[in-house]
Amino acid sequence: MQRGDTTYWRCSLFKNYCDATSVTVGDHLKSETGSHNHTAEPAELEKRRRINVLKESGKNTTDVPSQIIATATINMPKAVACIFPSIMQLTRTIQRTRRIEACAPLNPSTLADLIIPPRYTKILQNDDFLLFDSGPSADRILLYSTTENLTTLSQCYNWYEKF
Repeated sequence: MQRGDTTYWRCSLFKNYCDATSVTVGDHLKSETGSHNHTAEPAELEKRRRINVLKESGKNTTDVPSQIIATATINMPKAVACIFPSIMQLTRTIQRTRRIEACAPLNPSTLADLIIPPRYTKILQNDDFLLFDSGPSADRILLYSTTENLTTLSQCYNWYEKF
């Protein structure tokens, strides 16, 4: 868990039987409590790494969950495969991650209060979509387009506007 610059750490086996915890501020260790009463488990670390890759892919791609799972589990060592969650659990993890990511920010009361999350500044191909933002103010100007659309518009002889 993180609050500001302070990060609170606990062993991945904390719920089972290990009471090791620590607190860091930035990159500096502030305190440690308890001690590990077990050896390191490389398979557990690899499992967590692959699940994190799976979550990131779920956030950043529109691939179906089965395709994301197949990519994340390719060439997986047997020791990791034995402790890996089921396909149904992984599918739910991807869906939950996408649902959390898809939550739109609250509507601001003024343009000056508008905060635009990075996911609203790009299109699916990761090209810029928010090309200009004059910054927080009452007369804020936002230009949403793609460079390809602007190129097409610049080559048009006539422009028409609808009132």
